[in-house]
Amino acid sequence: MAEQITQQRILEHVQRLGEQYPPISLDSVDRQVNDPRAVAERYGHVVDYLARVELEVDRNVLELLVLLPDVQEVDRLFYADVWQPQEIQHGLILDRLQQDLGRPATTPELE
Repeated sequence: MAEQITQQRILEHVQRLGEQYPPISLDSVDRQVNDPRAVAERYGHVVDYLARVELEVDRNVLELLVLLPDVQEVDRLFYADVWQPQEIQHGLILDRLQQDLGRPATTPELE
């Protein structure tokens, strides 16, 4: 017999996600690229797009909270305390990689 999914189990799962997968430290990432110019020419636009998408999670969280004002606490916890910090850090890492490739820093759309 399968266990029932309860709000408490969902809350515990979200809390575990935050504990097991904290935001990645920028200093822990190996951004070494052997041929930055070639990578920038071939993939620079992709890195820029990915960095921008990740850095715009701040706006996404605000939009979710405006569109869903009566969201349950477990959902708010996931959006704002687990997902947002992880994604912002991904964006900062990708932005730094972009700068390592000699490309300009990403400008996310936050409005």
